Amino acid sequence: MASHGAAPGKLSSNTFPSYYWVIVGTCFILQLTSMGFGRYAYPMLLPSMQDSLGVTYGPMGALGTVNLVGYLVFSLVSGVLATRYGAKIVTVGSMILVGLAMVSLCFVSAYWVAFGIMLLAGMGTAGVFTPAAGLGRAWAPPNLGGFTMGFLSTGVSGGMVIAAFFIPVVLTSQGAEGWRYAWVYLGVAALVVTGLGVVALKERRSSANPGAPAVAASSLSWGHVFRNPTIVGRQLLLDEAARS
Repeated sequence: MASHGAAPGKLSSNTFPSYYWVIVGTCFILQLTSMGFGRYAYPMLLPSMQDSLGVTYGPMGALGTVNLVGYLVFSLVSGVLATRYGAKIVTVGSMILVGLAMVSLCFVSAYWVAFGIMLLAGMGTAGVFTPAAGLGRAWAPPNLGGFTMGFLSTGVSGGMVIAAFFIPVVLTSQGAEGWRYAWVYLGVAALVVTGLGVVALKERRSSANPGAPAVAASSLSWGHVFRNPTIVGRQLLLDEAARS
């Protein structure tokens, strides 16, 4: 339980073992909708999008590439931003970006517009994965560090599985333009889940200085979190597995 002297809405270091489960569960759902939908739904929608946009497989492949480029570049930037402003702000803002990007794809009629949106979607997914993974790891008890990273990666896979079942149903029921509806549904789901992040995500307060503001305390350890190759390296391995 939080200490009696803690301000309303602030969490003391004493709450972290139990509140860890709220953090890791929330991050799991955010990873599921952002990465599972925002990055890995695209290959399932590619054929239908190609027909509507009237381009060949080469340009459509470039959409997937630019999404990956946005992800790789912003993976580093999002870690720096989380160090400076806090993981919650970066994660929630990135979830909004991913959700709006997916909804925007519904209205695309020109290839280059889709190109720009896919870049933004890639940036948004990185802005969720890296800070959320770091936040979950920062809250994890020492004996649950490996479990935390594995569990969050499973959230990404869970999103892929849900999309694999959901997208064919939408494409079958909505016809040739069903891919537009699919993007809207996935984007709205991401935006709805963002509310969970707003409510549940908390920066971990430093146990050495429980009276310090939560974000300021967390910044003391974020540099170590994001310099840890496990976080970025695990995602690179996941990307490679998804392409094989």
